[in-house]
Amino acid sequence: EKFKGLAQIIVESLHAPKILGLQEVQDNSGPTNDKTVDASKVLKKLIRFIEKAGGPKYNFLQISPENNADGGWPGANIRNAYLYQEDVTLGQSYYLQHPGFDKSDETGFSGTRKPLVAFTTYEDEKFIFINCHLKSKGGDSSTYGSLRPALRFSEAQRIVQTRAIRKHVDQLRKNHPEASIVVLGDMNDFEFSPALQILTENQGLTNLIDQAPLNQRYTYIFQGYSQVLDHILVSPSLAPRLEVEIIHVNSDLSEGLRSSDHDPVLAWIK
Repeated sequence: EKFKGLAQIIVESLHAPKILGLQEVQDNSGPTNDKTVDASKVLKKLIRFIEKAGGPKYNFLQISPENNADGGWPGANIRNAYLYQEDVTLGQSYYLQHPGFDKSDETGFSGTRKPLVAFTTYEDEKFIFINCHLKSKGGDSSTYGSLRPALRFSEAQRIVQTRAIRKHVDQLRKNHPEASIVVLGDMNDFEFSPALQILTENQGLTNLIDQAPLNQRYTYIFQGYSQVLDHILVSPSLAPRLEVEIIHVNSDLSEGLRSSDHDPVLAWIK
């Protein structure tokens, strides 16, 4: 039922995008803590269900994390991944945690998912995607709790993470001026938060969420509070060519009816 629901959303609600950024993909054994880290069977199963729902053939990209190193349910080894159609050419890919980064940057991703970078080409246009699932808000005080303002203990790590991402984005823009950069995923923070501002300030990226109507600007509901946690940020030169919509297929529904607790964000070239 889980795979069927996700496939229907991808085909019917998102109209089968050329490329999909996925988060929280578990390994092949799910939450069983058996040192399995590969997720190829999970992604292949999702691809089969997409085809059964009338969708196109997708390829996938995933890089297995270290066992129990990236947070989430012990043994599940959640990671980011991509699905991409066969007319999208995949080039270099890597986790945004490698010897080219300072140790101070690397510590920001300790115990959390590492952003997955992928170079792609479609119809002679080059894109660099950075798929993120930043530090969760677990442990923060309640939005409507007695502490005013609410304490956001997790924010400090997200700020370190977005600083590392911004540093890499600036380097990519310098090294690959011909490519459009797209940072997307579950950022676990609001569009006006200090962490997200790091990505947009000083001639940074453009957050497409700002295009969405205010009464539709939410991807998650927590304790009755509608909020944006999922974003698509792009090169300023690409932003005017794009339109965006938050597809409300999950967050408004009760737990038994939805396929995820987050809504997907869809962007397309005009």
